[in-house]
Amino acid sequence: MSFTCLHWCSLAPLLFCLFTVLFSLVISSEDVCKMQCSSPMKMNCTEADGRCCINKTLANTTHTVIGVDLHGCNISNIAGFFIGLTELQIIYLEENPLKSISVEDFPGILKLEYMSLPGELQCPGTWEIEDHGPNNITECRIEESFCNSTNVPCPKNSYCNDTGLGTRDCLCLPDYHGYKCLNKGKFPTLAFVLGTSISTVLICGVLWFTQRRGIKTE
Repeated sequence: MSFTCLHWCSLAPLLFCLFTVLFSLVISSEDVCKMQCSSPMKMNCTEADGRCCINKTLANTTHTVIGVDLHGCNISNIAGFFIGLTELQIIYLEENPLKSISVEDFPGILKLEYMSLPGELQCPGTWEIEDHGPNNITECRIEESFCNSTNVPCPKNSYCNDTGLGTRDCLCLPDYHGYKCLNKGKFPTLAFVLGTSISTVLICGVLWFTQRRGIKTE
């Protein structure tokens, strides 16, 4: 049976529950900082919150996490650990049973100066220095701009924008928009929204009418 707008509407509660479950799997910064580890902190902090180094605001009402020390914490997967921690400058992850690591594990982090990993892992993204030391530790020093290191240029009328470790976007220059930024002038927002809304309503109406004809009432 083909899906209609009514079918999708009936799935809305299920999709909402699925989103809620997935969101709950994301580890908050408080959870990362409060992790219980057998190894003592070796990162020196002016201000600390558990396993994190922080910068407090002048009013001490909020703080920013700038360093995370998770070495020797028996971590096998870091997916979701650093979401939202975009101001991180230092990360310690050595002495953990990590089997793999990727740039997707560090979304939006652009200020990293140092990261340590188990010796068998490579530094994700682009770094000026990558050392594999004698203590089974991989050290990554000074994160490079992926825009400066990649050999793939952005299309004409666009510019490169770093979005994280080894990731980037090509954004249109002012007054350009559309596929590969080929269209000049302001994007027709009102016309786009109206056209999309009207066409969606029309399609849903046609689907509802054609599908309702095949439904038998008791």
